[in-house]
This record gives sequence, C-alpha cells and structure tokens, in this order.
Amino acid sequence: MTGPLLIGTLALLSNPLNSMCTCAISSIRSPLADPGRIAAERPVTWSERDYIFVGRALEVDRTETGLSKRVRFAVEASWRGTAADTVTLEIGDNAPCADYFPGALYLVIADAPRSTQPFMTTAPCDISYSVAHERTLEMLLELGPPPRRAPAIGTRSIDERVVQLGQAPEPDSVAVTVGIGLDPEFKISLVRVADRSFAPGRVLQLSLPVGLYVLRIEWSDGRVTDAYLSVRCDERPEGIGCYAFRFMPDLRTNLEEAWTR
Repeated sequence: MTGPLLIGTLALLSNPLNSMCTCAISSIRSPLADPGRIAAERPVTWSERDYIFVGRALEVDRTETGLSKRVRFAVEASWRGTAADTVTLEIGDNAPCADYFPGALYLVIADAPRSTQPFMTTAPCDISYSVAHERTLEMLLELGPPPRRAPAIGTRSIDERVVQLGQAPEPDSVAVTVGIGLDPEFKISLVRVADRSFAPGRVLQLSLPVGLYVLRIEWSDGRVTDAYLSVRCDERPEGIGCYAFRFMPDLRTNLEEAWTR
C-alpha cells in the first residue's frame, strides 16, 4: 500500500555497545521506514521468540533522545504468547531500530518479561515492522492464519473503559488537540469518534478529552473501519497546549487477506 509521502533527513541510529544495531530512520519519524534491508541482514527466527502478535500502538513513551522506550498495544491477532486485549512492550537500549509510532499497526516479535520488570521486552537489534510496509505483509503471509483473533471492537473487555461511538466523553479539564494522519490514496466520506463527526481530510485535527476512544472511518467506497484511538497529552507546543499525533496509514489493511493471500 502507498502511504503518505514524508520527506526528512536520514539519520543513523546505532548503539555503542553493539555496532551491528544500526539503522536509517527519518528525522520526521515515519512508521513507513523500510524494514526490508535490516530484516534481510537480521532474519527473524520465529521459534526463538516468546511473543508474536499484531497490535495497534496506542501510546508510545520515548527517551530524552526521542527513541521508543515503552509501547502499549491493542492486540488484534496473536500467534504466540498473549491472549490479552492490551499488552506493553519494553524496548531495550540495545534495540534502537525498534521504533514505534502511536496509531500505527505493527507485527510485534518479543521476548518474555525479565525478572526485573513486568513487561515483554525486545531482544538485541530487534526492529519494528509496520503493517503499512510490504515486507511486513510478506512476514504475515509466512506466519499464516493466527490461532487467536481479537473479538470485534465493542465486544472486548477493554471496551468497558472505551468511549464508544455516539457516547459523550467524560468532562475533563485537559483538552487535547489530536492530529490523525491517514492514507491520502483513499477517499473518506466521514470520520466519527464519540458523539462527534468530522469532514474528511488528509490530516484530521480534533479536540478531545484524555481517554480511549473508538474511531470510525467511513470510506467513499462504502467500507467502514473501526480502530482504537488513545488520546493523551504527548506534547505541549507553544500556542497549542496539549497535542498528540496519531499516524494511521494502515486502516485499509485487511489482515485476513494479509495472512491468506
């Protein structure tokens, strides 16, 4: 699939403890960064990993230098290791190429928690696999249909804490301006979240209280896509107040087709 065109200065990230962990990323921080070359150099051995699942990144905590530190996912399908609605991945200093972006959908490969922390963790030199990239779709095909698929949005245990479509959000003193980046290749008829609807555009910008929401995209060809949208204060740009950006270029991806095509 073709995602939004992002142009930035390429920078090399490397860990001084392991010269093999080097990758090129965009300074604009795009989940469309090509994992193909790195994956070819460090092929995945499925049998050695404790967790294999597809999940949408709800929130990403970052280090002072901007790298991903901890990611919470809403799990959509699992081949190994998790049956939970949401899981958290701890990213080690020795995996600088495991960089995640809130809103995007990923194939995640991880190890069991270490004794010193409660979350699943990366292995040295792990990378992130955005479902918006063709190489990741090839990996899903290699894996085949998953043993576990998440129930439909609206019927999961997490939905007890989610603001559903048509429901007014709880009043909150902190209003967050949320930007949502979508794939411009497909035309949108309507965007709905909580008790609000928005006109289509390449980047949507709306104001919502902090919380977890169901986001619905109604496409011009009649297709409808639901996804979870986490709203929190990620940044405080001057003149805006609280701001969060969610990059979701993969909303048209049909996972059932991805692992059976």
